[in-house]
Amino acid sequence: MMDRSATREGIAGILTALLGGGIVIESWSIPTVFGFNYGPGFFPGLIGIGLLIAGIVQVATAIVRGAPAPVPVAGVGEGQDTRRWRRPMLVLVIMLALTMAMPHLGFHLTAPVALGLLLVIFSLRWRTAIVMAVIMTMVMDAVFRALLLVPLPWGVLTPWTGVLAWRF
Repeated sequence: MMDRSATREGIAGILTALLGGGIVIESWSIPTVFGFNYGPGFFPGLIGIGLLIAGIVQVATAIVRGAPAPVPVAGVGEGQDTRRWRRPMLVLVIMLALTMAMPHLGFHLTAPVALGLLLVIFSLRWRTAIVMAVIMTMVMDAVFRALLLVPLPWGVLTPWTGVLAWRF
């Protein structure tokens, strides 16, 4: 019988591999743009391949690591069920809020807030999180606009697009 953590890791690996495979298949269906060597499905396809490989490695690790189940010790792990799920649930809530707010408020307003909250959730101080979130937002904007040629939504900042956008 496999260890419970190895079983969970194997299930997570299978789900990750399935997600990656689905992304790869879906990215193939996106039509390419005339005049480009790669289409809009190229980078999602790369991410899907990465997820697929990561899922396969995770399943293999779970199989190799599968050991006899440990003997449960009384009192260990009791009362931790709700705390254990707090961070993952907060991450999901922040991502859902980001997805819903971005078309209306724009990337440049929602990304720093979401990144700042995520950094604080994962134990960064507020000041450091705010600075990092603003810097990361500017870097992501530069990468998507200048390198990948993907426009990010401006939302309520649309009237000031020409003033706020810088050239590279």
